[in-house]
Amino acid sequence: MATYFGIDFGTTNCAVHAITAIGDGIDDEFDIGETDRRPLPSFVAIHKETGEVVTGLDAKGSIAEEDEYEIFSSIKTVIGEEREWIIAGKSWTPVDIAAELFKALKRKAENSTHDIMDEAVVAVPVGFSSRKKNNIRKAALKAGIKVIMFVSEPTSAYCSRASEMRKYHNVAVFDWGGGTLDVVVLRITDNIVHELSSVGITMAGNDIDRHLAERICMNVSTRSGEDFALEDLSPRVQLRLLQKCEQAKCDLADEDIVTIMDANLDGHGMMMEKIDYPYFSLLIENEVDQAVDCLMRALSDAGMNRESIDCILCEGGSSRLRPLQEKLLKLFDRKKLIFPRKAMWDIATGVAQICYKPGCYTLNKPIGLTLSNNKFYPLFKIGQRVPTEEKTVTFGVIDGSDDARFIITDGDENSQTFSEIFPVKVRKFSDEALKVSCYIDADMVFRMKIESNRAPDDFFRVWTYSNLKVSYEIDAPAPEQNER
Repeated sequence: MATYFGIDFGTTNCAVHAITAIGDGIDDEFDIGETDRRPLPSFVAIHKETGEVVTGLDAKGSIAEEDEYEIFSSIKTVIGEEREWIIAGKSWTPVDIAAELFKALKRKAENSTHDIMDEAVVAVPVGFSSRKKNNIRKAALKAGIKVIMFVSEPTSAYCSRASEMRKYHNVAVFDWGGGTLDVVVLRITDNIVHELSSVGITMAGNDIDRHLAERICMNVSTRSGEDFALEDLSPRVQLRLLQKCEQAKCDLADEDIVTIMDANLDGHGMMMEKIDYPYFSLLIENEVDQAVDCLMRALSDAGMNRESIDCILCEGGSSRLRPLQEKLLKLFDRKKLIFPRKAMWDIATGVAQICYKPGCYTLNKPIGLTLSNNKFYPLFKIGQRVPTEEKTVTFGVIDGSDDARFIITDGDENSQTFSEIFPVKVRKFSDEALKVSCYIDADMVFRMKIESNRAPDDFFRVWTYSNLKVSYEIDAPAPEQNER
C-alpha cells in the first residue's frame, strides 16, 4: 500500500488530494483541506507577543478581528520577494510563512490518510519563475515535505478530467483563480498532452474583491460626506471588508442581490451596501474582458480560433463568475464549454493523479542558438526528455569582434516564440573560445552559462528561461533513467 499526494498551493486556498493504492489499483481517494468539503484558506496569523501560529479558517475568521495577531493572506503572491517581518522577536520571511501552510496541510493529510506525507507533487502557475519554485521547495521542506516535481496548474486541471475528455483533441484550459489567470492550449494525441501556447496575467479574483471594496468605500464616503478610501482604513478593517466582498462575489454566482454589512467601518459608522447582479456585472466588465482577451490571445498563438478549438475547460474559483460565463456563452457553442465541477479540488486531484502514475515531460519546441549565418543550432531538440544533464558546446570568436552575441530562441525564424540577445565581452585573443554550458532542471527551467577560456574563472554570464513549451505523457510509467 502506498499513498500519493498532490498539492494545490493556491493564492486564496490550498488543497491536497491523496490517492491510496494497493498494487496497481486505487483503494481510496481523499480531498483534504480545512475539511473534506472545503480547502484550507491561505491565511496565516502570528501572535505579536507569543509567536503562536494559526492557519486556515481560524486565521481568516475570528482571529482576523484581533489586534494581537499579524495576519498574512495570499503569501504566494510575494513568495519570490525578499521581505522580512519581525514578529514576537523572530524574523519571518515569505518562505517561513508559506511553510506554516504546508505544515497545516501535512497535519490534515496525515490525519485523513493515516500515512506519512513526506513527499508530494505541487502545481504552480504557468511561467512561475525558478526563484518562486525554489522558495516553494524550501517552504515545503521546512514542513517536512520533499517536492518531487512541479506541474503547471492548467495541465493538472486537464489531467483531473482527462478520462472524460478523451474525445477532445484541441483543448484550452482557462484557469482563473484568486491570484492569476493562466490559459494553456493543449493538443492531445495518443495520450500525449502537447502545450501549444500559454498566456498568463496576474489579474484575478483578489483584484475583483479589491475593486468591489474600493467602490463600496467610495459610495459610503460620498453618502456620509467624509473623504476616505479603502487604503485609509486600518489593515484589519481592510482585510475584513475584502473577505466580505469575496463572499458577496461568490454568492452572486447564484443570487441576484446580496448585502454587505459592517458595524463599524473604522469610525465611519455602520455600512450596509446592497449589490445587485446587473451592477456587479457592469462593475467587473473590464476584468471579464481582460480574461476573455487572454483566452483569445492564447488561441491565436496556438493557431486556433473559436471554431477549431474542441473544448474550453474552465477551472478555478473565478471561473464560476456569472458575468464571465455569460460572455463565454455568447462567443462559444455551449457544448464546447465545461465549467467548474469541483473548482476548489480539480487541480489538486490532477496533481495527485500525476504523482500516482507519473508520465514523462519532453520538449514540445527546441531551444537553441541562432548562428552568425542565421542557421538555428538546437541545444535541446523536440522530444528531448526533461530534466536533462548538462550539455557543453564550444564556439569560436570572429577576429576583431568586441563582443559575441548569443541569440537564444526556441525555434527557427518562422516559428520562434521568443528570441533574446545575450552579449558577452571578448578579450580579442586569437585562440579565444567561448564555452556554453546548459541544462534543463527538475523545475522545467532552462539554465545556460557562458565562459571564456581566456578570462578569469569569475568571468561568465548566466541566463535562465522558465516558460518552456513541453509535452506530457499521461499514465506513462516513470522512466528509470532520463534520456540525455
